[in-house]
Amino acid sequence: MLAITLLSFPECVAISTPLRREVFLRFKVFNYVQFSGIVEPIAGEIAAYLVLSVKALLQYALSFAAGEIIFVVVEELLPVSQTGDDSDLSTIGEITGFATRTFLDVTLG
Repeated sequence: MLAITLLSFPECVAISTPLRREVFLRFKVFNYVQFSGIVEPIAGEIAAYLVLSVKALLQYALSFAAGEIIFVVVEELLPVSQTGDDSDLSTIGEITGFATRTFLDVTLG
């Protein structure tokens, strides 16, 4: 609950500041912020149910998500690797290298 509260704080500020600047009453701004955050516990319950129902597929889904994050980091956040004509080759090399390092780490302990 503390983690959700800390993660929601910037969202609450981003919603409440423009509304308060537009001369909404504090009570009305408070209600809007509460309504914007009601989605999180509902989505959390749905996610918990899905995790329990597809437990066997969870490790594959998380592996896919991790691979996708690595791909995005290499493609978007490392601009030097994307210069020149072999930008796809550098991305494939980085992902292959990361997979090899992970495999060796898991197998060799």
